[in-house]
Amino acid sequence: MKAITITKRNGTRVPLNIDKIHKMVEEAVEGINGVSVSQVEMNADLQWYNGISTQEIQSTLIRSATDLINLDTPNYQYVAARLLLFSIRKQALKQFNYIPLAELIQRNTDLGVYDKAIYDWYDPKELDVLDSFI
Repeated sequence: MKAITITKRNGTRVPLNIDKIHKMVEEAVEGINGVSVSQVEMNADLQWYNGISTQEIQSTLIRSATDLINLDTPNYQYVAARLLLFSIRKQALKQFNYIPLAELIQRNTDLGVYDKAIYDWYDPKELDVLDSFI
């Protein structure tokens, strides 16, 4: 059987990596009570086909989590929100993970968006603490 390929947002095609999808759902449910990775994945009932886009996979997972929201399992709203944020972050920043706050401040200071005085207000340890809450 030939391996299924997916189409990434930039148009390249790569082999389907189920572990990567599973890891994303695990991150979305992390620390949220009353939700299940397997429930989101099973409810997604993804129909894999050659060339499926990563956006379609992401949208299906968001819909899956949204469909699981009810009076008995309201916390799936947070899972759906996290999955949506992952998608937005990927579109805007071309990555799923947050940019560390210190890196973001450095980049924006270099671009002239932030004033260098910000380093007078916050030291690296404080930025690390703030980063841990994001």
